[in-house]
Amino acid sequence: QWYGEVLFYEIGDPEQGLPMFERALSLDPLSPVVRITYSSALANAGRLEEAIASSAKLLAENPGLPIATRLQASLYGQRGDLVQALRAHNTTIANEPSEPNLIDKCYTLLQFGAIAEVRRCAEKVATSYPKSQNQIKLQAALASFEGDFAQAISLANFEDQTEAWNNAELLHLNNRSKEALVIYRKLVPELFVEPPVPGTSLYPGDTVAVADALISTGAVKQANTLLRMGIKEAASLPIAGSLGRRWTEVYGYALLGEYDNACKALAEAADIGYFQNHTVLTVDPALAKLRQQPCFEKQYGRVSAMAEAQVSAARKAGLLP
Repeated sequence: QWYGEVLFYEIGDPEQGLPMFERALSLDPLSPVVRITYSSALANAGRLEEAIASSAKLLAENPGLPIATRLQASLYGQRGDLVQALRAHNTTIANEPSEPNLIDKCYTLLQFGAIAEVRRCAEKVATSYPKSQNQIKLQAALASFEGDFAQAISLANFEDQTEAWNNAELLHLNNRSKEALVIYRKLVPELFVEPPVPGTSLYPGDTVAVADALISTGAVKQANTLLRMGIKEAASLPIAGSLGRRWTEVYGYALLGEYDNACKALAEAADIGYFQNHTVLTVDPALAKLRQQPCFEKQYGRVSAMAEAQVSAARKAGLLP
């Protein structure tokens, strides 16, 4: 299992990582941890329905197991099913009302664009855990999704090295791109050599983020090379999922000034029903010119309508106030 995690997540080789998870499962088929790890890997490899089926089987054999219902909530969130995601969250919290489980529910609401509900959710967590760094991080994420980048960076914990990518992004969003690039150079030095080589990050959006910061400092030629690289890296990935391409191509093409291609990428996401974290597209300065294009309004309207339908369904099901 651990070797699979190294291959899959650290080296970025799902084709070699998945067989290791399968081998671990054959050796210890009753282990909830091994089965959860395998299901997560399936989802990250773009095999979401298999992951949901696998986690459902685990839950059928271990009813109410918090680690399994927590995973299910994440998987249903990736599928775009807010009703099922919230039901799984509620089951998790009922069985294990811990801070991480409460916060997970807030983040799911955030990815569906239910901003008012996220505020209420975050307030409940802050009341119960006022000094927790996790709830402060949630407040920062909410501020970013609302476009209040000054508030977001004021809440950031720069001493936490695990937050380096997020902190660099916040610096850039607050017009401190040179400082952001100092962090990026430490995280992915291979993107700053000539010629650059694909980064160690598994998410191509990180390559695009570095390019965005470079553009702000005038290094446009260098940035364009990275944008092309990030778009190419994304092409082989599924759109949805924590390791999917998500909005990478929308950002990449928009920063290149290829707005028709950016809108096509947005349309492709809408065609498969992907809309998660869509509200960031309306506030990020990197997309300011794209938002002025007629094609953006049309395609973004499709994306936001799907998210709103999910929030409405959850409210009708009594899962939201």
